Amino acid sequence: MFNKPPGTSWTISAMQTGTFITGVVLVLGSLFFKSLPVTLGVLAGGLLACINFVVLQKVVVKMTAETTQNRAIPAAVAVLKFILLAIAIYVALSSTYIDPIGFVVGLSSVVITLVVMPIGRSVCGAFSRQGKG
Repeated sequence: MFNKPPGTSWTISAMQTGTFITGVVLVLGSLFFKSLPVTLGVLAGGLLACINFVVLQKVVVKMTAETTQNRAIPAAVAVLKFILLAIAIYVALSSTYIDPIGFVVGLSSVVITLVVMPIGRSVCGAFSRQGKG
């Protein structure tokens, strides 16, 4: 997950790493509630979000590649991925061991990363410009 796969940009790799780090921070934060179902929910949601992000990235890279290969296979993989994702979400939410709110919090780690990363980059960029000027 931390290596740059061929055909991807460093931004996607940074998003994967950021999503993983956000998931770890959310799981550590869920320990504050001292509830195993909440922590399992955040962990399951975060893992599902990371796996979904990696698989979706690979499918998009294959579908947008400038080759003459058949694009039906990556499209079928994308449909299969969404079906498996729906089944995984159903299983997780119907489980008594996983808190639904914790699961949604863990699943939203990608969204949190999408919001936090640009803010962090702009703040870091502002500090680096101040130091030069």
